[in-house]
Amino acid sequence: MAVKQMIGSLCPVHRPRGQVWLERMNDRRIGITVPDGEGIVDRLMSLNGLRWHRDGGHWSVPDSTGTVEDLQELFDGYVVVVDPSLPGRVAPLEEMRRELVARRYSPRTAKAYLRFVREFLGFANKPAGDIDNSDIRRFLAYLSEKRCLSDSTLNQAANAIRFLYWRVYDKRFDYTYCRPKKAKRLPIVLRRDEMARLLDAIPIMRNKLIIMLLYGSGLRVGEAVRLRPEDIDHERGVIFVRNGKGKKDRYTVLSSITRDYLTQYCSEHRPRTWIFEVGERKGHVHERTVQHAIVRARRRAGIDKRVTTHTLRHSFATHLLEDGANLFHIKKLLGHKHIQTTLKYTHMTTKDVARIRSPLDRLNAGREPAAGIGGHT
Repeated sequence: MAVKQMIGSLCPVHRPRGQVWLERMNDRRIGITVPDGEGIVDRLMSLNGLRWHRDGGHWSVPDSTGTVEDLQELFDGYVVVVDPSLPGRVAPLEEMRRELVARRYSPRTAKAYLRFVREFLGFANKPAGDIDNSDIRRFLAYLSEKRCLSDSTLNQAANAIRFLYWRVYDKRFDYTYCRPKKAKRLPIVLRRDEMARLLDAIPIMRNKLIIMLLYGSGLRVGEAVRLRPEDIDHERGVIFVRNGKGKKDRYTVLSSITRDYLTQYCSEHRPRTWIFEVGERKGHVHERTVQHAIVRARRRAGIDKRVTTHTLRHSFATHLLEDGANLFHIKKLLGHKHIQTTLKYTHMTTKDVARIRSPLDRLNAGREPAAGIGGHT
């Protein structure tokens, strides 16, 4: 069943396009809101007691036993969101969506989990209750061999399947055999001159400001685009980060340079809800817009490294550590839960490494230099 995440109220303003909505009505009927498209209204014509509501722009059918299940089957292939107050058994993905919402999972994690589980159930091609360990093993092997997904993505797929069966069905499988060992790769970090060139290559003030916040304050991109005017404490020189990763609030440093740019930007644009407002409805700038700006700036600056929004956060922590900042202070600024997460930056600093003299340079100390590499003329 094609069911996706919906977080928020059932108000029509919040309905994403491309979804079928099943909602309870006051007169013992089920309201049906369908997206535009050929063929979908034809499916509705097969329903008994169908009624069109011109004022609400939706259809309705009588609410009776089994109607919810029948409607989910009727709209198979579409994204279906079911009002939690409706009776009847909902599809596995809808049950999972509700559980993710109840446990306050972030929208990004919930979306990824639902996508993997939907693909898994289609791959297994059997009822959710009949799944066994061999089905999970085959699916993860398929993702690894045919889709060539990374180790971290494979672990996320395993976590998604585990959530469905543990949290929704109270059923446990053994996942130890199929979880790849997580590679310990060091993140990419920009040199300070590269960072300066990147900033110089960004012509739009809004994008430059966001990127200054990623590097100068160590913000995640989602935290930066959701900053509110009241989150900036100009006098104390700090930023209040609300509802960061793990739903934690924290404070981080505000660069004096960024503060001056922010003051100028806000005086010109006078933001209300978000500092970086866009569009007629005054929503905040999208995270992908920031990433695209970084890619274009990287090319203009002639930087060969792969640079993402998180690269700037890594550079923030690494440069602070090279400048002698306390590791526990960096942990607080970044909002890490465990100090082990912050410790990885100790492996990325080059300041101490550059001071160490290679043994090859000491090999011929005090001897006459040989002519040529091999000592031959």
